[in-house]
Amino acid sequence: MAFKSILRKLTKSVDGYGAILLDEEGEVVDMFSARGGMELDMIGAHKGIVLKMLRRAVRDAENIHSIGISTEKLKLAISPVKEGYYVVVVSNGYTPLQRVFRETSRYLKQLEEEMG
Repeated sequence: MAFKSILRKLTKSVDGYGAILLDEEGEVVDMFSARGGMELDMIGAHKGIVLKMLRRAVRDAENIHSIGISTEKLKLAISPVKEGYYVVVVSNGYTPLQRVFRETSRYLKQLEEEMG
């Protein structure tokens, strides 16, 4: 199963706008966008920067499991997939972050298996 297919299923499970699989440098491995015109690669790169800053700020960074960012219009859930990779899910402002994290955890194993 291709990454895009897994990201599509994850996005649809949270009625989201899209999902991005990134490497540790913030480079896009693959992505799915349910809405045209959303620059998910830019969102992903910026979240990679945020994640790096948080890891530097927190001594015990290995214990950071996931990060949620909530704005008036969007929810962003950042979760590690495998060492050096993470997934960012962009959902609407109404979907609870806990639901986004729960659904993301359901698809992490599929992403890891696809990575080999």
